[in-house]
Amino acid sequence: MNDTPMKNQSPSAVQRTCWILWGAMLMGMGVFLAAAIYLNRQRTQPPNAQLAHTFFIVGIAVFFTVVPAGYFIRIQSYKKNWVHDVVTPQGYLTGNLVLWAACEGVAMMGLAFGIATGVLWPTALCSAAAIAVMVMNYPHGSPMYTSGKMLDGREFKK
Repeated sequence: MNDTPMKNQSPSAVQRTCWILWGAMLMGMGVFLAAAIYLNRQRTQPPNAQLAHTFFIVGIAVFFTVVPAGYFIRIQSYKKNWVHDVVTPQGYLTGNLVLWAACEGVAMMGLAFGIATGVLWPTALCSAAAIAVMVMNYPHGSPMYTSGKMLDGREFKK
């Protein structure tokens, strides 16, 4: 059976779902950042700046590998689910979730590196870049709409 519940969802319902997931993922990263700051302030061992620099280099490499891979997979999901001039709601949700998960993974990794070393400054830059990419990919839903009409034929109102 190839009929999943997402195939029957309207674009507006999927867009609302995307807003909720996007916001929840950003809030989760915010909570983890607060936890990282708290844990670093409670730290009794001296920070390891050399290890932080090494983790920063690793973080840059991971950012420039994982985030473009997330974009590539999102585009492939869009292409697989392309119908007429629009992306199906299932393809839109799947593609965006992959990209957001890639950004969240990089952000969490950078913060975890900051907790491990006791230094947030260089390692948090990779996290900030990943969060910025995620914020720039706000789920506006335009790939599911074309010419002012939704996939199901209803008028699209901005």
